[in-house]
Amino acid sequence: MSTGKEIVLCFSEEDNQPIEGGLKGWVSNFHKFLTTLFSQISKGQSSIRLVSDSELDSLDFSQAGAIVVVCTEHILSNNTFVTNLNNFVEQQKKNDTLRINGISKVFKIFKRPADVDGALYSIADLISYDFYLIDALTGEAQEFKRFFGNEAERSYWMRLVDLAYDINQLIISEIG
Repeated sequence: MSTGKEIVLCFSEEDNQPIEGGLKGWVSNFHKFLTTLFSQISKGQSSIRLVSDSELDSLDFSQAGAIVVVCTEHILSNNTFVTNLNNFVEQQKKNDTLRINGISKVFKIFKRPADVDGALYSIADLISYDFYLIDALTGEAQEFKRFFGNEAERSYWMRLVDLAYDINQLIISEIG
């Protein structure tokens, strides 16, 4: 099933600070869990590569089978990345190649609410995968910091499974 194209997970190092007493950050944990799920679903035929701030400017989007973007205010500070992603998506839309069998090549991930649609206008209309909870009492968004337990199972892991299956369906459609 390998397409020769990898899946890239784009993020800012600012969003990967160690979580409360842990050694790994939110993005590192997300990558590990998504890679594990995706590997099981796809039978290990594709990999997911982390691409941080230092590599984003030189990333060739056309070589990626799928692009997963952790959308935060931090990633928006990389103007070259924002411009390159918008240009890539607009070109894909013009060529009618952004979606394959209805699934976009770009996946928007939110670890907390962020207004990115102005800067990342080209992906504003794409479905997002929200990996945070809204506190019923305060109405405030809360990032997942504990990835196991009942609440995490209902929210975080179900969204992660959806994302892994959607990426797999895209990769299958690309080679089909």
